[in-house]
Amino acid sequence: PGDAGVGSYVFYVVASYDYPPYESRLKLELHVELRSPSLRVYSNFPCRVVECGGSVNYDLHVYYSGPGRLFNLLCTGLPSSFTYSFEVGGEAVESMFVEGEFSCILNLAVHVPLNASLGKYFFEVRFSSSDLNYSVPLTLIVKPKPILRSFDAIIDYPSISVDVGDAAYFNLILRNRGSVSETLYFKVLNCPGDWSIEFIANGKPIWGLSIEPGFERRVTIKASPQISVGIGVYNFIIKVASEDGFWSRILNLTVHVIGKPKIRIRLLETPALSLTAVAGEPIKLTVEVSNIGTSNASDIYLDIEVPSIEWRYTIDPDRIELLRPGGKFNFTLTITPSPVIVPGDYMIDITAYSREVSSNTLSLRVTITKPTEWGYYIIVIVIIAAFFLFIFFKIRGRR
Repeated sequence: PGDAGVGSYVFYVVASYDYPPYESRLKLELHVELRSPSLRVYSNFPCRVVECGGSVNYDLHVYYSGPGRLFNLLCTGLPSSFTYSFEVGGEAVESMFVEGEFSCILNLAVHVPLNASLGKYFFEVRFSSSDLNYSVPLTLIVKPKPILRSFDAIIDYPSISVDVGDAAYFNLILRNRGSVSETLYFKVLNCPGDWSIEFIANGKPIWGLSIEPGFERRVTIKASPQISVGIGVYNFIIKVASEDGFWSRILNLTVHVIGKPKIRIRLLETPALSLTAVAGEPIKLTVEVSNIGTSNASDIYLDIEVPSIEWRYTIDPDRIELLRPGGKFNFTLTITPSPVIVPGDYMIDITAYSREVSSNTLSLRVTITKPTEWGYYIIVIVIIAAFFLFIFFKIRGRR
């Protein structure tokens, strides 16, 4: 049995029969010694090939027979920049305790850095215990990683609209999907004569840039028109290419220049925006509205802000339906200051609005010199009323 003691054992084989001497004995002797431990490890594929930056796996078949023993696992002979790990059944291990009849498959994973030298590497996996050591020779061949050159060039909105005189901005996303750094350059293949193209990255004008593998860069393409550019459709062709011309993309961009109304107002009678008036007496003003833009302005009206609700104003007409580019129209504005007002300076704001835009705001200063005769009467009435209210509440307070 497995737990038998070490030493010599004597036993007999006896044959018995019916006549004298009736039996025959054969003496046997058995010497029991400690069983010698046995370890055998091998790989069906001891030589593997891997690319720089990749990983490779060896399956090591382990067979052991003998008493319980602890083996430490070690991989020797690989450069220090290489890394490795052992696994059994998907679990990471660094040592193994074995006993009796034992077998398993030990997985060795070796990771090769991207900058590893090419060539053949010889190394060993060592199983070390207090009185038993075993080594498995393995070979690793490192070959160059295939160079992948791939790029994405994406324009989020290749066709946009801008107002006359405004610049157009396109957002270009460049993404390096390859395995090496790339330097890209920009070239304008087609640009209308009244436009200029500028490439901007991080606030700086550029004509090329470098991108590391797995990274992306954003570039703004700015198309600037000259003053002479009018309403219409303008097409641009941009080429993005690698330094050696291996990779390139053609970008077709379109700018739709559209018109825009722009309204301005002025006072014909008081260009200095200052006048003198008498409290309670109307002031008649002419507000000229001009469309200095490049498209029609519609549904135009005036908005007036007076010092208080006691001020009254009327506008004739209330609004106009349409004002073409270069057109003008006069509104008649009548403002009546409050009859009860203290002499001084007061501000009136005048603004024109259309369905599309608003105009500049005119701030008119009105200097009130004196109230009218009725204004004095009303002030006296207000003072008398205030006096009687004071007397009334004083008497009520005593009660």
